[in-house]
Amino acid sequence: MRACQQNNFRQAGGWSHGTFKYLTEEQFEELKDDPLIASWGLRRFLGMPTEVPFNKSHVEIGYSDANNAHWMYCDPVEGRLPQEGTNEAATDTHVLELLGVEPEIGAPFTVTFSVDGHTTTQTFTLCGWWEYDEAIVANHILVPESRVDAVLQEVGVTPPGSDGMTGEWNLDVMLRHGARSIAADLEEILENHGYQSETPGENYISIGVNWGYTGAQLSDRLDPSVAAIIVGVLGLILLTGYLIIYNVFQISVAGDIRFYGLLKTIGTTPRQLRRIIRQQALTLSLAGIPLGLVLGWLIGGQLTPAIVSQLNGVVPMTSVSPVIFIGAALFSLVTVLLSCRKPGRIAGKVSPIEAVRYTEGGGIKRKTKKGRRGVSLLSMAWANLGRSRGKTAVTVTSLSLAVVLLTVTVNFTNGFDMDKSTAHGLLRKTENLFENLYKALGSVIKEDTYIAGDETYHKVLVEDRNKDGKGIKKAYIWVVTAVNTGLVYYFYNNGSRKEDIILDYMKGYRGAFQSDGFSPYRNMAQWLLRLACFQHVKIKFLDCGDDFDAMVIVRLVNYLYHLDHKHKIGEDGWTERDNYKWRQRYALPVMRIIRKKLDRMAADSRLLPKTEKYEAVHYMLNEWDALMNIFTRGDYHLDNNLVERLNRYISLSPEKLAFLRVACRCQTFCHVLFTCMH
Repeated sequence: MRACQQNNFRQAGGWSHGTFKYLTEEQFEELKDDPLIASWGLRRFLGMPTEVPFNKSHVEIGYSDANNAHWMYCDPVEGRLPQEGTNEAATDTHVLELLGVEPEIGAPFTVTFSVDGHTTTQTFTLCGWWEYDEAIVANHILVPESRVDAVLQEVGVTPPGSDGMTGEWNLDVMLRHGARSIAADLEEILENHGYQSETPGENYISIGVNWGYTGAQLSDRLDPSVAAIIVGVLGLILLTGYLIIYNVFQISVAGDIRFYGLLKTIGTTPRQLRRIIRQQALTLSLAGIPLGLVLGWLIGGQLTPAIVSQLNGVVPMTSVSPVIFIGAALFSLVTVLLSCRKPGRIAGKVSPIEAVRYTEGGGIKRKTKKGRRGVSLLSMAWANLGRSRGKTAVTVTSLSLAVVLLTVTVNFTNGFDMDKSTAHGLLRKTENLFENLYKALGSVIKEDTYIAGDETYHKVLVEDRNKDGKGIKKAYIWVVTAVNTGLVYYFYNNGSRKEDIILDYMKGYRGAFQSDGFSPYRNMAQWLLRLACFQHVKIKFLDCGDDFDAMVIVRLVNYLYHLDHKHKIGEDGWTERDNYKWRQRYALPVMRIIRKKLDRMAADSRLLPKTEKYEAVHYMLNEWDALMNIFTRGDYHLDNNLVERLNRYISLSPEKLAFLRVACRCQTFCHVLFTCMH
């Protein structure tokens, strides 16, 4: 159980009880000292790298104090956490491997990442690292809090940023009452300070409960039927133990009944006989219980971890708490004492004369029938069972209960089996339901007037092996999202990137479509309003290095973002119409300057083809009309980051998305599954 819970903590990203999300600094200082909080940790998110080599990994850059880092499994095995006022950073071995940096204290490394839509490049000095754990979804690059504030000021982002989270204070807590009622305790803490988590508003604060503690909280939210099942199973275990031990002592008393009769002839009282049997039980317990505890420790503490350690992603954990062993010993002892009471009463009631003449079955003489055939082993066995119907009934019942327990265990472990034809029929029905849901979702997406799209790839297993003997291929997954409604639609067509896939889907659409400069998207400009992405443009020029002209373009694009972030639709009465007028004021003059600069760069004879600068200049020129279309309305985004973030659900962790390896055989399922993941 503890191994399972630890695995849940790793997948959840930590083992704090819960979180108060996206706080201001004042709210953080107010809540952290609440008496219901035993200990707390601070976490501030700064940004995420999305480009190569991090395009297939979920890496978060930010600050965590010592408590929070410990709860997130970010304990350096070498070095330490970064110190304030420095350019230090700590991370895991996987991030260092992606960067091509050897894990050495003092090694410099550079990371380009996005801070609320602003791309920045920062250099850090490695001060510590920890081993990569593939079960943990997110990788972390931890930096000093002072560095977080400096980068936010550098890119011009004021917490919480446009995404509502960048730079905000997140309070992770361990509660004094433990994990039994995490949600209730978090709500009570909010109420103590005049906040609530139900309805967004002025006093609203979002909370999060660590789902890794689900088992610990189960008792507080047990459904009556579930509770009845648990009680029934426990009662069944107790009854089985009782009947087995009772049967053993009944057989023992029956075998020694003449001995007990002889004891009565010399004056032994029934109470003394019961005490003799009870002492026999205690003597047997004195030997059996310690032996059972030792065997339990060997199996549970040694064999089980050895087996569990072979399971991928499961941390073997055992407990040798004295409470467990003492409880097991007391339970066994009480069961033995209860089980020997009735055999003791039977021995105490028998008279000396009856004991001498005693035969199992109560001494009742029955007429015997002469069989037509001779005596057989089967007839002898059956006759012996009839000698004591009570003992036979108890034996059969105890054995039946043991079989029941075994059956229940096997069913819970391995599930159930069914006829293959029945299973195939159910799968076909499920596929039809998924297919209908999938088609309906695809149709609803295109009812939105503003759609964003992109594609990403992943390696999947296939039956046909390549020249290297590996059955893998590079497969693409397409995604579109309805910007206004938030619906997401993924589609996978044998991993193909052919333009017909996206063109067939978008055929007839008359709204706005935002994307990068991939040729199929450009072709759609024939029948819809196409919007480009300033982030893709900026990245092209950032790849030019320290080129002066390229850096001028980057600064001008950053200036566009800076001016665009001055207002936000829906805040302070700012409307889409207001934003459109504002864009006409600031954007058109800046774009004219950029266009003049591009034309001069393109006409420069020193600009050689197939260079990064040449590619950047001509990429932006080819995207120019689509870039200008962004400013035809006030609610169009400057970039395609919305759909780029959706692709991280696919590229989040290659090791965890094992279902992609059978995607070629179950495309419809993958379509729906990817959508549901969002």
